[in-house]
Amino acid sequence: MIELKKITLLSDNMKECIALDIAPEKKDSVYSNAFMLAWAYTNTVWNKQMECRAIYVSSKMVGLIRYHRYVDSPNYNSETIYYIGPFMVDKNHSDNGYEEAALKQLVVRPCRQFGNQ
Repeated sequence: MIELKKITLLSDNMKECIALDIAPEKKDSVYSNAFMLAWAYTNTVWNKQMECRAIYVSSKMVGLIRYHRYVDSPNYNSETIYYIGPFMVDKNHSDNGYEEAALKQLVVRPCRQFGNQ
């Protein structure tokens, strides 16, 4: 089962997140987790800070997803708009469908359920 947990630059599991490694064939298209976290918490989209969620499978961190959820966008007929940056799954856990499952959970799960996890 996929679980998404909030992760910040001060999270206890920061070292675990940074230690995740990208598959060699994806290194040209995905940034390191250290870079993705730093980028998310030092830049904004639609004047709001981006968020990061660690991707867990059975209590084991396997990846990271960076996103911004903008509700009631005035530019898009009051719809919910997502900006999803590159996200990664560790090379030892890739090609197991975790990327798709994490993306579905992020988009389908209501934002209020995320809270401050």
